[in-house]
Amino acid sequence: MKKAFVGLGGNIGDSCSILRQALKHIEQLSGIVHLKVSSFYLTTPVGPVLQNHFVNAVCCFETTYSAEDLLAHLQGIEKALGKVEKPKNAPRIIDLDLLFFGTEVYTSSCLQVPHPRWRERLFVLAPLADLVEELEVPLKDGKGIRVNLRHLLHAFPNIHEETVSLLQEKIAI
Repeated sequence: MKKAFVGLGGNIGDSCSILRQALKHIEQLSGIVHLKVSSFYLTTPVGPVLQNHFVNAVCCFETTYSAEDLLAHLQGIEKALGKVEKPKNAPRIIDLDLLFFGTEVYTSSCLQVPHPRWRERLFVLAPLADLVEELEVPLKDGKGIRVNLRHLLHAFPNIHEETVSLLQEKIAI
């Protein structure tokens, strides 16, 4: 079993409801156990596209799936909930990003784990810190580094001037 962390977000439609639906789909997958979910956060969009605020969360669980199989399931959930291909940073109904997959570093044409920008986004760090205080982050050399998420949040440079505010306490799905 591998422990996976998945970022969830959206800013089209009833985003809280859509994220809850995505979490129910994840929970119902046969290779998923011990699902935990962060609080929901209202976050400002990052990038040049003018758009609504996002609702973001992070979930973690243990899985028997490979990283590629998990990605395929997550993409299937996105499609089932109405996601269509859009340009980068465009508004979206749902986005499910595999942030971490055990202590693996994984790179393919369609997946990079750990997610390459996880440290640069408050909309990832704030909900991630709800779930774990410290995280063992794998490095390409096969080693790992222990990261205290509260310290990382406290020292966040916020070059994108993001704002993150608690929208809903941790939820039961």
